[in-house]
Formats: sequence, structure tokens, C-alpha cells
Amino acid sequence: MKIFSSDGFKEVGKGIIAFANILTALVIVNIIYTNDNALKFGAISVIVYVALYYLGYKFIEKGDDYA
Repeated sequence: MKIFSSDGFKEVGKGIIAFANILTALVIVNIIYTNDNALKFGAISVIVYVALYYLGYKFIEKGDDYA
């Protein structure tokens, strides 16, 4: 009997990666329109972007393990 669904983990991972892409686009637009602390804001956004991508791929990898 399967407790976990591999497709569910994969879809959550894809959703997290899509959220990271949308967030990155919004950050770029924000930096373009408000040049206030662009370097600091950009560095923080890169860290968040990498963390969300890592989390998304971990969910996708976990879904592959249960397949």
C-alpha cells in the first residue's frame, strides 16, 4: 500500500520553482523602477531564489524516489 503519491511531490516541487520564477521577475521589475539599495535587495533575492529552487528540486527528487 502506497502512503505517499509521487505525483503530488513532483507537482509541489514544480509549484515552488514556478513561484521562484515569478518572484524573480517581480524583483527585477522592482529593481528597475526603484534603484533604492539595488545591490542589497538583489543579493537577498538571489539567495532566496537559489533556496526556493533547491527546495523545489528536493520535492521533485522525493517524488522520483516514491515512483
